Amino acid sequence: MAYDFERQGPGISYYDTDAINSRLAARKYEGVDFCNTNGNTHMCFIRESEWVKYSIKIPHSGWYKVSARLSARQEIAGTFALEFEDENNLYHTVKNTSAHDLFMLQPIGEHYFEKGVQQMTFRVTPSSNTNFNLQYFQIER
Repeated sequence: MAYDFERQGPGISYYDTDAINSRLAARKYEGVDFCNTNGNTHMCFIRESEWVKYSIKIPHSGWYKVSARLSARQEIAGTFALEFEDENNLYHTVKNTSAHDLFMLQPIGEHYFEKGVQQMTFRVTPSSNTNFNLQYFQIER
């Protein structure tokens, strides 16, 4: 889930443009915004330059398909990067799903992971608009 990010606090685990969790659906004492729509908790009010760091456990070395379950109600909803320690980053332009509460799994790309715990940073890239929600990442062989 999007709220399963590192717990070292602002500046180490995440950066949010404000210190307030606007909807308090998860991790109430941290600045990353989480909403609950129809029982689904997701990152919301995502803005340019925000980032969140995750630790992911990879069971076997190899190529993995990376996807994200996203929602957006605008054609130009924003872009983000998934940054990895090996610097072979993935970039994605969020596709319109027609509503903020209509989530769809969007393929991002493939990445080679070594077995073990790996770091991944979700970073919203500069764009003319950022208006999308993130429910979770999916990483599978």
